[in-house]
Amino acid sequence: MEKMARQDLLTTAFVDIISSMNIPDNQISQILKQSPDYMEKLRTKEIKIELKDDLHKSVTKFIFAMENLYILVGKKPEEAANWLNKPNYVFDNKTPMEVMESGSEGIDRVLSYLKDANNR
Repeated sequence: MEKMARQDLLTTAFVDIISSMNIPDNQISQILKQSPDYMEKLRTKEIKIELKDDLHKSVTKFIFAMENLYILVGKKPEEAANWLNKPNYVFDNKTPMEVMESGSEGIDRVLSYLKDANNR
């Protein structure tokens, strides 16, 4: 698959997920350490996620985390959004969104928890 097609696929999948879950630009920009303006440009497809930097790795992990969350909650976007914004004792009573706001390590932590939960 050529680079542009991969960029389109990654950007579209990411934007579709954050849109379906009504994740505000300011919250997702905090997670990805990008400006809200950058997020708006992604949503309007004015720009695409570059495959050469760490951002694409964080976006890919975020997509995998959301995939695992959808499996856990039976593919119900509203329940997934509720889970993301509900304090969880596993995360020291922080919400999963708050944990992911710490960056790539936080995304890894949430992803690991969701994978484990799905394998029980």
